[in-house]
Amino acid sequence: MDRCRNAGRQLVVWETSADATLQTALGRLVGETFGPGDVQLGLESVRLCALAHVRRRFADEALAQTVDAIFAREPLLLHPEIAFAFGLLDEQEQLKAVYRERRKGSSPPVQ
Repeated sequence: MDRCRNAGRQLVVWETSADATLQTALGRLVGETFGPGDVQLGLESVRLCALAHVRRRFADEALAQTVDAIFAREPLLLHPEIAFAFGLLDEQEQLKAVYRERRKGSSPPVQ
């Protein structure tokens, strides 16, 4: 994958931290398109994690659905280096607690 293109995608995720509204942040993330090679790199999983982060930040009621979509798509969390590169380490920690509870067989409410 082209390094500039990847850096641009990282910037899109980082920029959502400064967005003042949920709609602006969601529009930024949903508007990003991926090619066939990007699917192999797991960029859709990164987008879902970023969506969860944005929805948690704005206390959006669709957060639980996004978390469900993350675990339906990927049974494991993002690799820590990927989470770091996209500024999603904090969200990864939030998801880790949910992941552990789901592995135990109970499903705590997503906050």
